[in-house]
Amino acid sequence: MLLLSTILSMLLGKVRGGTFSNMADVRLCGTPAIFAVLLCRVLLYNNVLSEMKLLAGVLHTSLFLVLVYALWLNRRIAGMKLAALGAILNSIVIAANGGRMPVAENALRQVGTWDTAGALLISEQVGTHILVTYGTRLAFLGDVLWLRWPWGGGTAFSAGDVVLVAGVFIAVQHMMGAARRSTTNASC
Repeated sequence: MLLLSTILSMLLGKVRGGTFSNMADVRLCGTPAIFAVLLCRVLLYNNVLSEMKLLAGVLHTSLFLVLVYALWLNRRIAGMKLAALGAILNSIVIAANGGRMPVAENALRQVGTWDTAGALLISEQVGTHILVTYGTRLAFLGDVLWLRWPWGGGTAFSAGDVVLVAGVFIAVQHMMGAARRSTTNASC
């Protein structure tokens, strides 16, 4: 969802007269941390560490905290504080549930992934997510929202994801704009 919204934000920024070169000129702080988070998430979401649930849970929680740190380093850019807040919300619910993001059965059913994802979640074969149950802590912050794509399928997502995506959307619009504040290019 974050990748799709970033691409859409860049397209809208272009339509609004912004340029990709403006975005490329922005000095981002903590870039290695952001790439490390993305790489580790790919490993986690492909169940590379599914057998080591404790390690996967600690890593999953830690990744969001590193993301919060990297976003906070860039707080001078409009939208980054909001994005950091979204990452904090996700960190809280993941930490409260042993390193796993709770997912609502209804959300998976609405987007048509219950038949495949549900079986994996019921058997606890997913190192990053769990099903929402009566014992789930802060379930309302989990992946309980859903969105169907016009081309089919869809995604379940959390309130933290919404805030994170909104912050990144604002940041991209700001960075692509021709009249950026001078603080955008300030040093880290």
